[in-house]
Amino acid sequence: MPCIRICATDLHNYKCQPVYNNGFEELREIWEEWDLRIMVLFILFTQLYLHFFGRRRRKSMARVLVNVNVWLLYLFSDLLATIALGKLSKVNEDPTKPKGGSGVHGRPALPPIPGGLPDTNKAMPRIPGGLNETNTTIPQILRGLWAPVILFCLGGPDTMTVLRLEENHLWVRHLIGLFTQGLRTVYVLIVTWNPNGLSILALLLLIPGIIKYGERVWVIRSRSGGKYQGFIQLDETTIDETSNSASQPNAKLVLQAYSCFQNLNPHIDDYECNRKRLNSLVERFSKSVDENLAKGGTDIENSFRLIEIELGLIYDMLFSKVGTVFTVWGSILRSISFSCLVSILVSFILIGRPPGHLKGDFPITIILLVGAIFLEIAGILVQLVSDWVFVWACKYPGRLANLVLRVHEFLIPERKRWSGFVGQFSFLNFCKEYKPTRYRKMVQSLCGREKMLSRFGSFSSVQLSVKKLIIKQLFEKSKEGSDALQTYAMKRGEWSIQRYKCPEFKWSVELEFNRSLVIWHLATHVCYHSEYVFTDEMEAANILSNYMMYLLLVCPSRFPFCNKYDKFMEDYDILKELVSSWSNERACENQLEQNIDLQDTTAANQVQHLVKGLREKADRWEIIGNVWVEMLCYASSRFPSKHHVEELRHGGEFSHSCLASTYALRCGEKGGEKSP
Repeated sequence: MPCIRICATDLHNYKCQPVYNNGFEELREIWEEWDLRIMVLFILFTQLYLHFFGRRRRKSMARVLVNVNVWLLYLFSDLLATIALGKLSKVNEDPTKPKGGSGVHGRPALPPIPGGLPDTNKAMPRIPGGLNETNTTIPQILRGLWAPVILFCLGGPDTMTVLRLEENHLWVRHLIGLFTQGLRTVYVLIVTWNPNGLSILALLLLIPGIIKYGERVWVIRSRSGGKYQGFIQLDETTIDETSNSASQPNAKLVLQAYSCFQNLNPHIDDYECNRKRLNSLVERFSKSVDENLAKGGTDIENSFRLIEIELGLIYDMLFSKVGTVFTVWGSILRSISFSCLVSILVSFILIGRPPGHLKGDFPITIILLVGAIFLEIAGILVQLVSDWVFVWACKYPGRLANLVLRVHEFLIPERKRWSGFVGQFSFLNFCKEYKPTRYRKMVQSLCGREKMLSRFGSFSSVQLSVKKLIIKQLFEKSKEGSDALQTYAMKRGEWSIQRYKCPEFKWSVELEFNRSLVIWHLATHVCYHSEYVFTDEMEAANILSNYMMYLLLVCPSRFPFCNKYDKFMEDYDILKELVSSWSNERACENQLEQNIDLQDTTAANQVQHLVKGLREKADRWEIIGNVWVEMLCYASSRFPSKHHVEELRHGGEFSHSCLASTYALRCGEKGGEKSP
């Protein structure tokens, strides 16, 4: 009896305690009703966003917001899909009953106490139109349809398979993800199974989900060994014949770019290529450049467009599924997946439609099915408008291929394949604008010097004069023999100094490479602003000068082509006094001719020495422009290949395009036996 009295007293005190309401109960009930619905719709939204903006990474270097959103949504999509499948696997026996027999506000239900205390186990009366009238648990039969759609979304859009290049080596993790998430989906189908048409549709919907996710695993697995095997292999004779007979200019460029891509594989370290085929590619490229220069350089854009197409093919191969649909198995699986989705949507509308009109979770289910179908259609369209369609037409010629080529050539406008911008950083402008405030010192200490310097950088469009300068010099240099353009033979300006017979400048290119860049950059800036008439050649040299400083100071970790420039702040302290002594840009001429000490190794004295010598040369801008082209190619050849490939997802850098358009990447080490 004492036990009963104690329990009764405790129960009485428990019942009499006032229920604390913090005012968020209604909000909590609404969230419990809509959390899963919002989650599955957001998963579909992330896939649509990644489809449209995932592939734009390769041509949106200056659009930081696009890259950040892609990065966040890529990470959240897989996480939310895992959470959603976990919530779907929790099944209630009866949605109309309280979960677990719970009482008021989630407290455990207690037996009624004699003595007139209210029985809280009784169901509260339903209020018409209120929250109690709405079933807060998603119908189990629709839950079985949502799970395969989530599995389908885990396959990712065609335009984006991985976020970073390193993920291609983690294909086992994606395979485990396919296995675990597939089992979760099957478990949801089992616990929600009912002998009706909707359950059968849910089972059929599992087929496109497994195909989509499995296709992603297969694509990533094919890249893990360093060689991609998911694209079409073409015979070089077929490429040459099709390229020569093709009447469309875009088709010729794409096939030539694909030939370079297939033979050289510049994304693979130590790849051995055929020497005979390599010489043929170099000869063809040299011939096209010679024809362009003979026309006055009006068609020099084609030389760079050829490289942009090649880099685009490499991006599609390493970061997306574009190109895989044109394989035999890829086409078969894509047809099966699309047919299943369309059939399921039509059947669901006919079988699952409630009397009267759609209500409840049926519209959400239809949105998910329509979204999945749209992703399939959009993926096929992306494949058809990509450059890979020319490769497919070359592999499978016929009426259909010719029709697709005509549509691609005339109806699809010419699109840009890379960002078209280069970073710019002026050291002297930094000396004028930078003030060592406490905030900037804090940013530098917390985020690094590169983050602080990036605020003083900018972007400039690549003008035709820049491309013409690079192609013209490299073409003239190639006349001395192929050895002069091999990667190991790239110099830092010696060839230009020897060509223009100015050995007095040799000391400036024999310094450490980072020091040499700074000296020539400052000298270029001073000479540029000392001129009264500006030409395209001067503008091109100045853009290359600022670009190299941008790579050296703002992107040293992304582009490690030389030792880190550690004396930056020391040179800043010296140069800011020199800059402040100039009343204007052109007043430096008198200053430069004074106080030059050849034994002084400070940046200011070395710049004054170099500028004084350049101003005595009538062809100084030819010398400056050619030196910068050499330095750019030298720096690009010193980038590890993984840095070149990884940068493609950031919109690419001009150094990749200009170097790839030279014979340096193509000739490789040791006379062209390998390509870096």
